[in-house]
Amino acid sequence: MSVPLPDSVSPIRCLVIGASFEGLIVAYLLQQAGHQVVVVDKGDADRQVFERGIRSPPNVARLFSQLPKVTSVRQRTGSGLEFIDGRTARTVGTSEFFDNIMRDLGSNFYMGSHSHIMQFLRGLCRDVQMDIRYNQEVVSLSSTESGNPVLHLKSGDTIEGDLVIGADGLNGISRSFIPPLPRREDTPDSDESDQDPLSKMYDIGVRTVLGVTFSILPEDMEKNPRLAPLLKKDTIKVWMESDSMGMSSLVHDPDVYIFVLGKVMTEEYVDTGLDIREELKDIVDLYDPTVKELLDLAHSYRKEIQRLPETLTIVDKERKIALIGNSAFVSPYYGVYNDTIAFEAAFTLARLLARLSKRAYLPILLDGFQKIRTFRNVQTLASELQAIRLMGLPPGPSRTERDAALALPLTQEDDESAEVWSKTLVQFDYDAHDAADEWWLQWGKFLVDRMDTDHGAA
Repeated sequence: MSVPLPDSVSPIRCLVIGASFEGLIVAYLLQQAGHQVVVVDKGDADRQVFERGIRSPPNVARLFSQLPKVTSVRQRTGSGLEFIDGRTARTVGTSEFFDNIMRDLGSNFYMGSHSHIMQFLRGLCRDVQMDIRYNQEVVSLSSTESGNPVLHLKSGDTIEGDLVIGADGLNGISRSFIPPLPRREDTPDSDESDQDPLSKMYDIGVRTVLGVTFSILPEDMEKNPRLAPLLKKDTIKVWMESDSMGMSSLVHDPDVYIFVLGKVMTEEYVDTGLDIREELKDIVDLYDPTVKELLDLAHSYRKEIQRLPETLTIVDKERKIALIGNSAFVSPYYGVYNDTIAFEAAFTLARLLARLSKRAYLPILLDGFQKIRTFRNVQTLASELQAIRLMGLPPGPSRTERDAALALPLTQEDDESAEVWSKTLVQFDYDAHDAADEWWLQWGKFLVDRMDTDHGAA
């Protein structure tokens, strides 16, 4: 589905906090749509980023391919998911990304370099002379008498706009601009459709996924005959062990090999102050010794924490602030869709604001953004939480049954393949533009027409 956009927009001034990849994408798209954009970032221009890798399933890769010069970005095609028993390093089964299915989905599954993609996006913004102000830290937010948001910088300067877009990550200041709403309590007679989305995620039984991302040089792995075989296949390897899951792959020859480890916690995480490698030593010790050898080669690593969100609210009640990326909703770093949420949110918000033919429509379009992303954020995170729960089963009948299912020889036509593929296809087939266009046809168009009618009658 592709619903034509208006010939022009009523331009607004968008203040993007954070020159993250989602911040740069949304800034570029909004400026191309005709809006005035200012990006404010407290860091240096072209600063180094941690090489954690970016996994791009078809739903993300299709969006990314719409950006100009994207062929200059080096990416590696993933041929499927290889499920490995963590304790023995034995391959249990493989889910192949069949060519005909990927063609129907419009793209392959890619693994990209975080640093390369950031270089590409910075260059894209420079090409269009984006107003990016580095070394400028936002310390507070206020409003003018007319209600316009004003960013206050550490330097003492202020920047006024029409809309603030928070893209400064989990620990950024943007999240503090939108107070969390209290979680809705479900009653015993609530049916599934009435249940609070957050409650549904809490029912999965995971409170925190504590983990770490390791970056390893492939040239170091090649020197070890036990590790070198990991470089030979294009599959994304899923390591399964009790209460934990690992995921590893080459990001792009010959740059870096990534190993992501996540530990399932059924209680809220309390920071111990320990180095994350020491904190997860009991988990790593469960894995085959080759995993420890691999992780010992890491030239850098980063602690990761996935907590259940306190709130699903990503737009403030005045409709002057919108959050994207980890500012809005922490992406599941340990899963196949690690950057899906951030990519999709940037494209969805830009698509909606490309319909801003009157400034008065802004609150309606932002309500649409909240509605679209709430459903998708919950769907994606719930899928990943269920996956890590399944991959982290302890020894017993359930794990035996899981391994037997994963060991089935998957073809493109049998019933088992259909069952295994069904949930994955739902995720891979999602289109952020279509979601925005469908909302517009079902709700947005009628809401703006009613606003025009009401104002005309007044």
